[in-house]
This record gives sequence, structure tokens and C-alpha cells, in this order.
Amino acid sequence: MLAIFAFAVIAWITEAVSYEVSSVMIVAIIAILLGLAPDVAKPEAMIGTTKALGMALGGFASTALARVAAALVIAAAMTIARLDRQSRFAAAIMITVAQATSIWNIGIQTSAAQNVLAVGFMEKLLGQSVSWLEWLVAGVA
Repeated sequence: MLAIFAFAVIAWITEAVSYEVSSVMIVAIIAILLGLAPDVAKPEAMIGTTKALGMALGGFASTALARVAAALVIAAAMTIARLDRQSRFAAAIMITVAQATSIWNIGIQTSAAQNVLAVGFMEKLLGQSVSWLEWLVAGVA
């Protein structure tokens, strides 16, 4: 894992390959090397690439990341549809929404990416989910 980490850092710093290609390469290397490793339960057998691929991608499976990705897709769609270049009124609404989000991002769970990621981390590490209303009450208090 340290060697793979060193490879990743070198690939990112030198930009020898694009970030997308390096991410695929890193996941593939992890899956192959884990697949060839002995299974802890049965040391005479290998883990196998199917189980190793699940382990390699396990850190990326989070609903919080899916929500952030959805927000980015919506932002890209607004730019493609030119909703970001309508009128002064539309610009004022966009600025108002951004400022309101900045003010309320503490109390509203879905108003900022860091809140959504924090909820995802709490669910994964503590095994408990925080409802939208619980987050609001904690943020206002």
C-alpha cells in the first residue's frame, strides 16, 4: 500500500498521466495486488480479484459523495443551459441563494458539501445517521 501511495503521489505531482487515468490505474493495481494476497481466513487460498475489487472501491461507496456529485451535475447543467447568464434579476437571485446558503449552511444539512460529507462520515464511523431536522435543531441551538 505504501508503494501504491508513493506511485499515486508521483503520478499526481509529475502529471505523467491525467488524474482520471491515474485513478483507474491505482484501483486496478490495488485490486490485482489484493487479489493475489492470501486470504486471512484461509491462508492457502488467495483473496481473489472480485473480492479485492470490492475492497478497493469500498472507500468510494458513499451516499454523501453521490449527493455532492449530483450537485456538481446540476451546476454544470445550469451553465450549459446558460441559466447563469440571463438577466440582472437572475444574477441577483443566484447571489442571494449563494449568500443565504453561506449563512444557513450550519443549520441546513443539505446546503453545503461539507455538511453532507460530515453526515456520511458520521454514518460510516459512528453507525448512526443524523436526520435533517436533528441537524437543523443542532445548528440553530
